[in-house]
Amino acid sequence: MYKLHDMMLDISDQVYDQMLQENTNTFVFSPLSIINLFWIYFNVHEKIVKHESPEFVFKDYIQCIKTYNDEFHDLNIEFCNIFESSQWYKKQTEGLVYQDNFVFCNKKLNLISKIKQDIVDTPDLVLKEFEPTLETEHIPNLIVQTVNNKTKWLLNKIPDVCRKNFEIKFLNTVLYTSVWEIPFLTVLDEQNFYINENTTVKLPMMQKIDRMFEYDTVDFLAIGLPLNVYCMNLIAVLPKNGKNLCDIQKFIMGNNRNGLNDIMAKATENTINLTMPKFKIESVLNLASKMKNEPVKKILKENNIDENFINFENIFSNSKNHFEHIAMVDINDHGANDIELEISSDTSESDQVKEIQLNRPFLFYIVENIVLDDEAKRFSSVPIFMGRYSGENIE
Repeated sequence: MYKLHDMMLDISDQVYDQMLQENTNTFVFSPLSIINLFWIYFNVHEKIVKHESPEFVFKDYIQCIKTYNDEFHDLNIEFCNIFESSQWYKKQTEGLVYQDNFVFCNKKLNLISKIKQDIVDTPDLVLKEFEPTLETEHIPNLIVQTVNNKTKWLLNKIPDVCRKNFEIKFLNTVLYTSVWEIPFLTVLDEQNFYINENTTVKLPMMQKIDRMFEYDTVDFLAIGLPLNVYCMNLIAVLPKNGKNLCDIQKFIMGNNRNGLNDIMAKATENTINLTMPKFKIESVLNLASKMKNEPVKKILKENNIDENFINFENIFSNSKNHFEHIAMVDINDHGANDIELEISSDTSESDQVKEIQLNRPFLFYIVENIVLDDEAKRFSSVPIFMGRYSGENIE
């Protein structure tokens, strides 16, 4: 089992290499976020069962921190207290005022978008200085507490929903991974079901076509992701000539990210007909079977967790509807030139279908829509992941 400081050192390089892309203004993970990743690794039931490597867990980190943060609020406060008591934190904050501090609130962990440049430039040094303060007697108890909390949460949720691991893949690169929790409406056997190639599926979307930027005219698509806990979208920004990605990216990720909010506010609601070359939902072993595995029992025993407490046998034994599934949209097999997004308007004024092919460079974002005022229907769109497709590979 990983020790906390080993885990942090293992992933420090990949965290900063991935997030600190040159001139992208993407989010930066703070050391505190890395600590939280460690706890999620041992808390989330699926991760305990699979005993994943740090590299795999990091891919799932964004989704985990948002999905399970409500359950871990008290523990987040504990992490914050440990962090602020460290000598590294005291030394770095002495005499300094941060625009973005390490802040926890009741519903959300605020990820850090800006921290002092000297911290960014020396992540390994930061982690090594921070490391000794983390070996405390709290670790085993916190792991047990959070596993139990997560299990109780699952027991309350699973009878009403089908839980699926959902991945968006493009050119063999995982863009987004989430837990898809929706009422179970699909008929399937105990193994899997398929949507045949070139099947058209209707999804909710927002659309803004031909928005004029200073740099270029773009097509703008915001496809609603199938999550019922958080309102999230996958956004694609497709410049007409595809030569000004960096300029448009800087515009969108400008001051307070108003560029993205302006687009979202003016987008019109429509229905998207998404023609997918391949869609497969594949059933895997149910949780009750997984819990019988010896490696799982060993992990639980090492953490003084009663394996009888985590018992899904009654939930899964007589139900074909309650399986854990892996849903994957994999469009790599047919190449980018074969992907078509057919846009149809809900208004009676236009019955024509607009086709947009993802065969030119574009930007993509995963954003969360945070409600500011329920009655006024005001919200802010906060990017939590971004990337570029240059026409050959994901950047």
